[in-house]
Amino acid sequence: MQKQKIKFLYYNQCYATNAKSLRGTLRCHFWVVLAKPKRVRKGSDVDRTIKLVKIPQPDVVAISEIMGETQRRQIIPKLKKLGYKYVQIGQGHRIGKNGKEHVETIIASKQELWLVEIPTYFAKPSCGNGGGMLCVYLPKMDCYILAVHLARPTPRTWKSFKGQMKIIEKLIKDNFNHKKNFILAGDFN
Repeated sequence: MQKQKIKFLYYNQCYATNAKSLRGTLRCHFWVVLAKPKRVRKGSDVDRTIKLVKIPQPDVVAISEIMGETQRRQIIPKLKKLGYKYVQIGQGHRIGKNGKEHVETIIASKQELWLVEIPTYFAKPSCGNGGGMLCVYLPKMDCYILAVHLARPTPRTWKSFKGQMKIIEKLIKDNFNHKKNFILAGDFN
């Protein structure tokens, strides 16, 4: 039996600002924390994210730092036009102190994928607290993918980072330790 290969891409789109510059990246994260999504959207370019996905044409793509429902509604239809019929969403911290939207990570696939229920760690809204995690299973490939966007391990965000790492360690130990086909991908800060 011949082994199947999967072409996979993980991309942190930095709220669709695509990390064009250090100054712009820092400004964008600052506005997200202050729940000023209009300021972030002003510099965002979802089409650039889609172009970056289009170039390598992966079978499965994970994108992190999606600014909630607003950007998700822009990105998912564009991914579907590229053939990514199946999409799952993982939520991270809320945008701003009283924000209704979450920073998100999505996984999109050209083949069927199922969401795998995992524990979540919702950090308080704060720059560097991570943008979500989710796990999916691709039955055709018998493959699990865990995509994460971790908090930065700094004194201010240490509690969030530690909580997220405990979840990941437990998931791997309890569920994926003996699986042949397992991909762990993400922004590990």
